[in-house]
Formats: sequence, structure tokens, C-alpha cells
Amino acid sequence: MGKGDAINGKYGKILYGAGIAITGAAHAAGVVTITAVGHGLSVGQYHDISGVVGMTDINDKFRIISVPTDDTFTISKTTSQTYTSGGTIKKTVPIVDWSWSESSPTKDGTDNMSGDWAEKVQDGWKEGSGSFAIHVRAGVPFPTADDGELLLRLNVNDDIYREGNAFITNQSEAVTVRGGDTVRIPTDFESTGEWTRSDGTA
Repeated sequence: MGKGDAINGKYGKILYGAGIAITGAAHAAGVVTITAVGHGLSVGQYHDISGVVGMTDINDKFRIISVPTDDTFTISKTTSQTYTSGGTIKKTVPIVDWSWSESSPTKDGTDNMSGDWAEKVQDGWKEGSGSFAIHVRAGVPFPTADDGELLLRLNVNDDIYREGNAFITNQSEAVTVRGGDTVRIPTDFESTGEWTRSDGTA
């Protein structure tokens, strides 16, 4: 395998599972109550909201603070905006201490003219793999290999990142982080398809 782009960073996130449609949002006293019919969400889970029109400042990552009904949940947010339409919420979990390596596989080009040395040639496509740790609160669901293809974002900083789809290939036993009920799950992954690169320029 030829060496390629090897980078690492301290934070990022995973988006996984099917998106849930948002049909309403209302703000009162520092809390936004969001309507998403049959959402099936739980208190303490992190979710990524996108595509909301009108109340655009809820297009971000939030932790669910309460679930008043099967069709509503709340997040902590003060906003002067008014919901107009649209929006999707998707499960997300934060990740830390990631590493990512891009490589170019080779194939054997050895023939009867190669002499004593094996000849390798670049195979013309790339692949990526790496590792990260998932940090979640005890009792809060997290993605595993059973969830299939995931969307990963690996942040070098707020502007520079790698993003793409991947499969979890190995996951170690969860370890409780000292001083709290947060758990850390070391995880390995392999990319599927081409990844987006942001270099921080507009």
C-alpha cells in the first residue's frame, strides 16, 4: 500500500440512521419544542438538525433535554426566529481523538521480464481507514457495525475537515471515563467511496 494523506484531530461527529422529518418548532423561555411525528427519540441523545426554513439557528447539533410526547421533543435554545417549514433531524454522536490515513493500493505487475524483484504498480484508486473514540453518556445508544454505512466528519478545526461514508470494522469494549458517567468506545473504520475535503477556504 502506498502512503497517502495521514492526518489526525481531536473532535468530529458521526451521523447515522434514517432522517426524521420536522414539521414544526416553537420557542419559549430558552427552550425550543420541535414537532417530529413518531420520532422515537430519547433524552440525552445528540442529534443534528438541518434544512429548517425560518428558524435557521436550530440547524445545528443539539442534545435532547425532554420528550413531552411521542411527536415532540425539546432542545435548549434561545431564538427570536419563527419556524416556517421543513427540516430533518438525524442521530449523531461526538467523536474524539481520531486518525485517518488515505492510501493507494498496488497490484502485482511481476512477469517473466522482472528478474528477481517483484514489480508493483499503483492500482488507480484510493481507500481510507482510521480510528476514533466515541464519547457518550452511560445508557445513551451509540452506533455499531450493525448500523451499516455511517456519515463521518473528522474535524482538524471548525473549518478544515474530512467527511464521507464509512463502515465500523472493529469496536473495543466501552470504558467508563473517570469522574463521570461518560463512556469511551475505541472504534476502527474503513471508508466507502470518495471523501470530501475542506481546506477552510470559502
